[in-house]
Amino acid sequence: MPDHPPPESDRAESNRSEEHAIIQRSAYAFSGPLPPPDVIKKYDMVVPGAADRIIQLAEKQSTHRQAIETKIVDADIRQSNFGVIFGFILGLVGLIGGAFLVYHDKVVTGSVFFGTTLVALVSVFVYGSRKGDRSREDEQSLDDDSH
Repeated sequence: MPDHPPPESDRAESNRSEEHAIIQRSAYAFSGPLPPPDVIKKYDMVVPGAADRIIQLAEKQSTHRQAIETKIVDADIRQSNFGVIFGFILGLVGLIGGAFLVYHDKVVTGSVFFGTTLVALVSVFVYGSRKGDRSREDEQSLDDDSH
């Protein structure tokens, strides 16, 4: 049998079966206070002055966040200082109260009062020291990991 080309209708069918559709999807993401410069430029082309407004918005947001962080740090320091002051006052009252009771012939009660106060003060000091050591170790390990 001789090899004849297929009729036109058969060729059209074979071409249609070979057609492919290419679909491309793309996504664009960024992180940080400002979009990349090319995106800012496109905003400015659509809305004149938008680039300046976007940058000012990011600057205001940064200033606001820093002010909040400063307030939080100041409040933490103030709270810590109050804790130290009140702890000192309570410890002093406990020790003086125990000594006062011992001086007025309430030896057992005064000794218990004095002793429990002393144990509580030492416990808080030791716990605080260990907690501080652990937090410094954690910070050191984070610094080591970041380098």
